[in-house]
Amino acid sequence: MRFTWAALTIALSLGIVGLASAQESGNWFTRWFTPTLERKSEKPAKEEVKPDTAKLQETINATKATQATNDWLRRQEICNRLMEIANATGDEDLRRKAQVLDGRAYDIYLATKNQIRTVVPSANETDTKKGGR
Repeated sequence: MRFTWAALTIALSLGIVGLASAQESGNWFTRWFTPTLERKSEKPAKEEVKPDTAKLQETINATKATQATNDWLRRQEICNRLMEIANATGDEDLRRKAQVLDGRAYDIYLATKNQIRTVVPSANETDTKKGGR
């Protein structure tokens, strides 16, 4: 007898919770037994908001380009300091290493700038992939 009352209490409480948290019209019983297609047609169609990917990508590329330029200028300043130290001490080996590091810093800068340009296809390429002209 206690088991029956416990089962009825649980069923009633679940039904009340289902009604309280219902997002669709109708009761919990009819939602279980109505076809899914009818419920989908009752919901209003939402418009998909697509962000402007071209503008977003341009902003990202500008940020990356600025960061690459700042990194290159910082590295170039360090190499210039090393060359000043090499000139002051007369150390040819340090001067040569500073020049090599300066060349590497510039190569890294160019590689980063080229990578930024090739990451995003242009608008014409995306149109041709979709079948446009």
